Amino acid sequence: MFARVINMQVKAGKEADAHRILTEMTQQMRQQKGYIMTFMLHSVEDTADRGAVVLWQTREDADAAMNTQTALAHLYQLFPLLEGPFGGGMYEVHTDRKDLLGA
Repeated sequence: MFARVINMQVKAGKEADAHRILTEMTQQMRQQKGYIMTFMLHSVEDTADRGAVVLWQTREDADAAMNTQTALAHLYQLFPLLEGPFGGGMYEVHTDRKDLLGA
């Protein structure tokens, strides 16, 4: 299992727009091969600090989902709402939750 972790700083007053776009992205990703689940993250210390953790069966599934025209269109809508860099990475996930692994 793999996790794409995304972190970002949303411009003041743009939080609702960013949340809407991320929600739309999540709905689109649910239709993609290998999708498991998404965790949306909102900092309790800084309202501009947002993130997401998206779980995938394989790295290839995660990469393919982020390279669809719909995902790229959502990212282009999101970027103007952000301050600073859009960061994150891909991580291999180890868990004792075998139900998440499809076992």
